[in-house]
Amino acid sequence: MQISTWADLLRELDAALGFIRSLGLADWLDGSRFVAFRNRIAELTTIHERDGDAAAFREFAQDAELNGTSLAEAHEIVTVVPYLRSAPDRKNVQMKLKLVLRGPERPQDESGSSNAPRNTMFELNVAARLQRSGLSLDPRGDEDVRFAYGGIIWVGECKRPYDLHTIPTNLSRAFEQINTRLRAESLAARGLIAVSLARPLAVRMPFLEYGRWEELRSILSDRVGEMVRLMADQLKEVRPYRPGHVGLLMTHIVMPAWDHSERIPTTVQYSVGTDTCEDGSRDGERLWGAISSTFDKGVT
Repeated sequence: MQISTWADLLRELDAALGFIRSLGLADWLDGSRFVAFRNRIAELTTIHERDGDAAAFREFAQDAELNGTSLAEAHEIVTVVPYLRSAPDRKNVQMKLKLVLRGPERPQDESGSSNAPRNTMFELNVAARLQRSGLSLDPRGDEDVRFAYGGIIWVGECKRPYDLHTIPTNLSRAFEQINTRLRAESLAARGLIAVSLARPLAVRMPFLEYGRWEELRSILSDRVGEMVRLMADQLKEVRPYRPGHVGLLMTHIVMPAWDHSERIPTTVQYSVGTDTCEDGSRDGERLWGAISSTFDKGVT
């Protein structure tokens, strides 16, 4: 799927929203932030096609924060829908989407009681990217993701901290959930923890700005990489700590951005993963090598 213009995104978004309506969720969809996002993108597209780049970007700048969120979250649901189309359990898909379709337009307006929709979207984003990397996901359990790779069952928990200060609590909860699931496994199994930094970053820096993607990627590699290393250390503080139960820890961001060199708004998705096996097996390193390409994208 190549999305390089607002018109491309609008076309793909209309197809995604059509799929959601086909599941009998029109009443849930019509009042959702995604219809509001769709209307914003349609207006921007019309102005761009009628009046050109300068007029479109002037309109975008009127509320760059919300317009950027519209582009980022529209792109996110577009990339998730192919995974949902392939899911065998339609009732589960409906349940997930009913939750995703709630929530305020701006992530900055979320509260502790209204952040579940975007939390669930992050779970679906991770699952969709794992599937695009060639893994076959097994939806039979109540874990966020489950799949086999390299002769090992992987069970994953996805956490989207409300704030940077809540990361240790999120890690502790994920570790507890994974330990419970691993105790029920009769085959070799490890845990994966995926942490989204999008919400804490959106509150402090609603827009990423950069001159060239290669420069931004280098900065993100350093900054997000440092975050995942700190989290790996925090994970060892969880009690009772069981070395090797979590084999891969990864952090992920999906955020609106502005490319100064091209003078265009973009969506940036970027992740860093680190092996946390501690037994020399390098199982997490091999898994990250297999999936990392679908978690490292800069998208117009």
